[in-house]
Amino acid sequence: MFGECHAHLAMDGINYKQAMARHVESPDVQHIRACFEAYQAKGVSFIRDGGDAYGVSHCAARIAPEYDIDYRTPIFAIHEQGNYGSIVGRAFTNMREYATLVDEAEALGANFIKIMTTGIMDFGEYDRITHHNLPAPTISALYSTPSKQGSTASNMATMSTTSASPPSPNRARASYRPPPWRATSLAAANFQTKF
Repeated sequence: MFGECHAHLAMDGINYKQAMARHVESPDVQHIRACFEAYQAKGVSFIRDGGDAYGVSHCAARIAPEYDIDYRTPIFAIHEQGNYGSIVGRAFTNMREYATLVDEAEALGANFIKIMTTGIMDFGEYDRITHHNLPAPTISALYSTPSKQGSTASNMATMSTTSASPPSPNRARASYRPPPWRATSLAAANFQTKF
């Protein structure tokens, strides 16, 4: 059994804008099925999706059982307005809006709540992230805000990136080396990243 622990079925790994355009009106079910067929052919039976802003992962969650795939999703990620996260989710400007988004995700069948606490790696500048980190008190408040169903941080996934130390060539090289188990698993599966 193989698993994919950070997927975004809404995307295709080739062209973000074109991939998202196919889902604007409604999720492209043919694309979702093609992804599941490719995963199934490679023996992948577990997928943890990171969510999206177009309802693709919500649709995929209903289709996945047809392929005997255990598919988990937050439905959409939740981020602070103006911070990183709009490509995979929905924004809040205050705690009331945040709580509403948590309730909405759970009502849609989210398996976990995904919050974005920082930006992503800046590919144009070494050792830098694209947006500011949320302050610790804000993150604490997000984790302690219960949903209508009463859940809190026990079923949350946090996307965070840290970049606090000075640049080091050795650190950069080491940070991009895949762990041995990952390289072995992917090689054994002969997994292709393009569907």
